[in-house]
Amino acid sequence: PMEVFCTVPGRLSLLSGASKYNVTIGEVQRRLTYPESLNVSLLGGVLRRAKAKNGNHALRSQLEERNITIPTGRRKAASVSLFTSLLEGESAQLANDFNTLCGKFFPCRD
Repeated sequence: PMEVFCTVPGRLSLLSGASKYNVTIGEVQRRLTYPESLNVSLLGGVLRRAKAKNGNHALRSQLEERNITIPTGRRKAASVSLFTSLLEGESAQLANDFNTLCGKFFPCRD
């Protein structure tokens, strides 16, 4: 599951410092199972795939090459939030940056 499926630009970066994140097979598998249960269209959005005539078919083919299948016509199980679009690496970076900023600018006082 640690094999890299693709590399995706982050959503929270400014243009000059656009970070790229590796999306692993494990992350894709987690996105396709409960609680998110994303369908191929939403997964394509998370992976920043451009909308193309055969975009979903191409993504489905790439997944099948790695023995990952998504049933046709699948509906998402959970509601989509702003956090759905964040990649695991981007989420970890966000948490780390938030921790650093809080420690630097908002020290706790007893």
